[in-house]
Amino acid sequence: MTMVSSGPMMLRFDAHRTTLSDDTGPEVVVAVGVSDIAERLFRHDPPKPFEMEQAIDLVEDALAATGLPVPCACSCVSI
Repeated sequence: MTMVSSGPMMLRFDAHRTTLSDDTGPEVVVAVGVSDIAERLFRHDPPKPFEMEQAIDLVEDALAATGLPVPCACSCVSI
């Protein structure tokens, strides 16, 4: 699957999935959500550095499973 966008990308965070969408193609669903991270990985408040690393690894693995190309650079805008 390819999702290449020159415009804004929307992320929707749900309990057990994250949805990526833009104006050019179908939505891409990543099989990890905020509850998955919080319930499975975060045991401290605030999370310890190793828990953050585990969360990053989980998200990276889920993104890699989608087959999306890795962008050279991106910027984030909060709405």
